[in-house]
Amino acid sequence: AGVLVLLAGHGARFDIHSGLPALAMLGATASYGWAGHMARRWLPGMPPLATAGGGLFSAALLMLPLAWWTWPAGPAPLKAWLAVLLLAAFCTALAYLIYYRLINRLGATRASAVTYLVPVFGVLWGAVFLGERVGGAMLLGAALILGGVLLLGWRR
Repeated sequence: AGVLVLLAGHGARFDIHSGLPALAMLGATASYGWAGHMARRWLPGMPPLATAGGGLFSAALLMLPLAWWTWPAGPAPLKAWLAVLLLAAFCTALAYLIYYRLINRLGATRASAVTYLVPVFGVLWGAVFLGERVGGAMLLGAALILGGVLLLGWRR
């Protein structure tokens, strides 16, 4: 609900063009949940480096045909390759290491709560680095998301 309110506050229209990315987001969320629980069930005690490395290697193999099919005709600039390398190293590999360590320490449900923070940080970075406007509905959506994350981590 928080993500929907946040998107609506950002002026998102819900039609066929915006529906496909929303479906992709739901698929990614479901995959995070499934992967976390399966890792906790089938790979207990596995070092986070091995789990993250295996997951990223498998994903790279699955994406290889798509990368080959969509490869650009001309060479990509060095700045683009550096951006991809930095995203791969810090925003993916390091995040996966932390995520699988959290699964070992907190359990799959509580660890997966961090993935719900992605839209909140997306809006935050858009406001900080791109000067995007943050409205009341977006703040309400962020509050709903943060409230849900807090409820997931709540312990008596």
